[in-house]
Amino acid sequence: MLVITAFSGISNELLNPLIRKYLTQGGFKQIYSAVPLVFMALPAMFWENVKPH
Repeated sequence: MLVITAFSGISNELLNPLIRKYLTQGGFKQIYSAVPLVFMALPAMFWENVKPH
C-alpha cells in the first residue's frame, strides 16, 4: 500500500507544469516519457502478486 501511495504522490507532482517543463527540457526527457509506462504496469504487477494461488 505504501508503494501505491508513493507512486500516486509522484504522479501528481509530475503533472505540475513547472516540473514537466524542467524534465522535458533538461536531460530527463527519456525518464519523463517512461514514467507513464511504469504507472500502467504497477496495477498488473500488484494484482499478480496479490491473487490467491
